[in-house]
Amino acid sequence: IRDGTGDWSSDVCSSDLSVDVLLVGVGYFTVRARALASLLTAIVGFAGNILTGIILDLNLAKPKWVYVVIAFFITVCWAWIAAVQAEFSSKSEATNLDIGSGKIFNSAFAVYLLFKFFYEMLQTYLYWLMGETGAEQKAGDISRTTGILRSWESIGSTFAYVVGATHWSNLNSMILAFVLWVVTVPFTLVAVFGEIGRASC
Repeated sequence: IRDGTGDWSSDVCSSDLSVDVLLVGVGYFTVRARALASLLTAIVGFAGNILTGIILDLNLAKPKWVYVVIAFFITVCWAWIAAVQAEFSSKSEATNLDIGSGKIFNSAFAVYLLFKFFYEMLQTYLYWLMGETGAEQKAGDISRTTGILRSWESIGSTFAYVVGATHWSNLNSMILAFVLWVVTVPFTLVAVFGEIGRASC
C-alpha cells in the first residue's frame, strides 16, 4: 500500500490501473488480511503475466481478441468493485474486515485478486503489442513507445494522487476511476483493431 489511505483513487485511476490500494486499504482490512493480499497478488500477478505470454507467444488466440477478453473482465471487475464499495459506503460504522469475516470479505478479497490478475494480463499484453507494432521498426522504436506508455502511467498516477489528496469519499473516487477506465477502452480498441492491429495482429 503506497499511501495507506485506502482511497480508490490513489493509483487506481492512473493509466496503469495499479491496485495497490484497491479495497485493501487501511480503512477496510486488517493488517493480517492485507499481508495475505500482498502475498497472493504477487502469485496471481505472476500467473497473469505467464498466462498472457503463453497465449500470445504460442498463438493460442488472436491477439485482438485477447485484449477484448482482458478489457471485458477488467470492466466486470470494476462493476463488482462498484457494488462492494457501495456496500462499504452504506455502512454507518467503518468497515474492518479480517480473514473469514464473512461474505463481504470474500467478495472484496476475490475481486481484488481478480482485478490484479487481469491488470497484469493487460500490462503484459501492452508490452507485447509494443514489440509487435510492425516489421519496419527502427532503432529505438520500442524504447520510445515504452517511454511514452510509462509517461502516461506517471501522469495518471499524478492525477490519482491529486484526487486522493482531496476530501472526496472513496465511493466518488472509485466512480471517477471507473469512468476513466470506460473512457479509455474505445481508444484502445481503435489502436488494437486499427492500424496497429492490421500491422501485427
